[in-house]
Amino acid sequence: MELSSRFFLGSAKDTSLPAFKWWNSKRIEYNMRFLGCLVAGQVLLLMTSYSLGLATADNILNKIAGALLADLVVLVVVNLVYFLWPALELLLFRENPQKYRSVCFAVLNGLSLALFVAIFVLIFAIKA
Repeated sequence: MELSSRFFLGSAKDTSLPAFKWWNSKRIEYNMRFLGCLVAGQVLLLMTSYSLGLATADNILNKIAGALLADLVVLVVVNLVYFLWPALELLLFRENPQKYRSVCFAVLNGLSLALFVAIFVLIFAIKA
């Protein structure tokens, strides 16, 4: 339980390097934004697929279960990638970490929104 808590929420108290401390302090904020985009995308996917006739009342629960499983897998993968950002900061951007952090956080949030849009576009690509 503690390992999963550290993985998804981050722990800023036992990290010795400032980069890891900063990134871990922002982990829960990023995960909440990312989960919000995932859930909104999945809700749009289900609503649109149901309204277009791609999903019926019989198989909608299977689609919801599949969507939740996919969200969990994506969240784990994103958190694994999240571990790379402080290491990259320490290797390449020691002289100006604040600029690097703001750019990386903007990129991460942009990728979250891009995933949301990709799910929505995928719906119409399936129907066409």
